[in-house]
Amino acid sequence: MGQNEYIEQRYIRELKADSRKAFNALYRMYCARLYAFAYQYTKSREDAEEIVQDTFTKLWMYRASIRQEESLTRFLFQITKNLLINRFHSVVNSPLFEEFVTECHEAASTEKESASSRLEFEEFREMLLSVIRQLPATQQKIVHCRLFDELTPPETAQKLQLSEQTVRNQFSMALKHLRQFLLAKNLAWLFFYLLSVIKT
Repeated sequence: MGQNEYIEQRYIRELKADSRKAFNALYRMYCARLYAFAYQYTKSREDAEEIVQDTFTKLWMYRASIRQEESLTRFLFQITKNLLINRFHSVVNSPLFEEFVTECHEAASTEKESASSRLEFEEFREMLLSVIRQLPATQQKIVHCRLFDELTPPETAQKLQLSEQTVRNQFSMALKHLRQFLLAKNLAWLFFYLLSVIKT
């Protein structure tokens, strides 16, 4: 057992005995990594911070059930992943998003694959624009307002002089088209990134 593993196991033992000192030490050890993990999907500092806080709240709540030999890294990242899935549950298919989070987290484990992901995003923007041009004129205007101008549905409705319900319906139809295109290209993670930056 390495020095870090020995220290972690000691902290786990003390945490199970209700040690706040051990809890704070574990927070310092993992908060930055968990924040970076959450932020790459939420793209929001506030949301990522909230997820990290919720993760450690659950760690404290379930401290007695942690197995002494269990990897705390895996335990904490699983909690964070579940919180991300729950956050996206109302707008995406949860099992698919779970697969997306897992695959992207693994892909980011090496510098080479991470660089590849950055390249894919630049390509994604160009592909996205080409797909948007295929949409009906009204949907194109709504998508540009929602995605590029970062307007909410009421703001979009006011700008385009449409009803808010029309904006929501047409944008939903446009998203379905984009989702079908990206899934066909095996770029599901880009669709979920897209959803994460849309203002509700």
